[in-house]
Amino acid sequence: MLRPYTKHVSALPHRTLIRRTFLLTLVFALELVVISAQFDGNSLARATGLAGAIRDWGPYVLRAIVGFAAIFATFVWLQHRPALDRISTELTVVPIRWTLLGAHFVTIAAFAALSARLYGGAAGDRASWLAAGWLIAGTLAILLAALAFIPWLQWRRLVVSGGWLWLYTLVAILLVSAAGNIS
Repeated sequence: MLRPYTKHVSALPHRTLIRRTFLLTLVFALELVVISAQFDGNSLARATGLAGAIRDWGPYVLRAIVGFAAIFATFVWLQHRPALDRISTELTVVPIRWTLLGAHFVTIAAFAALSARLYGGAAGDRASWLAAGWLIAGTLAILLAALAFIPWLQWRRLVVSGGWLWLYTLVAILLVSAAGNIS
């Protein structure tokens, strides 16, 4: 069992949480850059069904996810630091789950393969099935990476520590994203 570095924890209470959040953000940012550069929504111009919805709403949903994470994290940081201190202290004894991170990269590879077929125009009549698999693989990859760096219990405590902040942030981001899609 790993023992916490109490001397460092008391000096920098957010260090573990900040480090893990930074690593998670780095993984997601690098993957997002590759995905954004590699796949163009215009290649789904004739898509209908779920693939058409991805074309129409995908960029806005992605922006909403990034916006939600940034706004929620900022306000939790500003208003609920004692809760962040507790979560960070708990994380000092919980190792990064490398098996989940490995599963994340395997799932990202599946996501990339599905993306190549979906955005490559080879989907044809199977576009909605490919789109469903694409969404499942993408969602699973996000969850696996998030849980590799921060366990479910700490994610739950992070959300609960903000009270209704998660709901206010979600409603605001959804309204902004919907307005962006309409204009």
